[in-house]
Amino acid sequence: MKYARVLDLAECDQTHLYLSKAISNGEVEPRDIFKCAMTCAHEAGEMIRFAIKTREESPHKLHDTKSSDADLVTETDIAVEKAIRNRICATFPDHLFVGEESNVSISATDRQNKVVWIVDPIDGTTNFVHTFPVVTVSIAVGLGDDLILGVVYNPLTDELWFAWKGCGAFMKKSDGSVIRIHSSASKSIDTSIISTGFGVPMFRRKTKAVKEQQEALSLIERNTRVLMTQSRDIRRIGGAACDLCYVAMGRTDAYFEFGIKEWDIAAGLIILLEAGGAASTVGGVHPVPLRGRNVLATSTESLRAELSTLLSDKDINKLLDAIENS
Repeated sequence: MKYARVLDLAECDQTHLYLSKAISNGEVEPRDIFKCAMTCAHEAGEMIRFAIKTREESPHKLHDTKSSDADLVTETDIAVEKAIRNRICATFPDHLFVGEESNVSISATDRQNKVVWIVDPIDGTTNFVHTFPVVTVSIAVGLGDDLILGVVYNPLTDELWFAWKGCGAFMKKSDGSVIRIHSSASKSIDTSIISTGFGVPMFRRKTKAVKEQQEALSLIERNTRVLMTQSRDIRRIGGAACDLCYVAMGRTDAYFEFGIKEWDIAAGLIILLEAGGAASTVGGVHPVPLRGRNVLATSTESLRAELSTLLSDKDINKLLDAIENS
């Protein structure tokens, strides 16, 4: 498939079905939303590539911290989000915007029947700071909490993944060709490569909730032990959006993590589901609550069910709330 033809996917009947309640008088077409998302991804990619080149050539890799030395933000995160937000707001002034750096919370009630853009300008900021080449811009579009479009772009490898709800999942390769992607057929942990995140900022954070930090650490250690003794192998990629896309295309077979936010997973989640994968919380709740801080994504439903039985998310939201709010 030629990249020039990907816009035809925006004409998929399903996109009109899911967007129809949010489109007034035919003024906004799914194709317009798709083009805007792709333009934002590529423009953000150019900014990230330039910033990475600058960082590689400089001995001073400047960054700021949020909650700890493991929770990073750079001027590029802020600049990329501003550029994406400005384009979206100029093109669709009635749409809502949720971004990591603006950190604005919009309730489910306020999102109802409205188009919402959910953006992580740099997913994998720690990777970016260290010029480790797993860095993506993640852009999702939802109608309320119903995800309808996801675009994830790694400008350092020039790989772009995207999906429309009901239309399948695709990848633009570095040579410009576009292929349909599918998750692997793995149904069991013993034949699966599983990626995860360890929530390092959670444990580097200064908090009065020391007991809760230790309980969360014990939970992650328990789950990691399951992977070490029963899986084919473990991967730590460093970016939730890329983790989800790797499961979607069969590079890995599963991914789970605690402490993630909606901008980390929204785009990758719809790409995974459209590629034939399955998703829930680690405890088995599905569909995945976007603001639930807990995700398990797998190549098949059988693998999801098995991992949900073997892994635990006991009290994780309660623990995260205590750690972050004390």
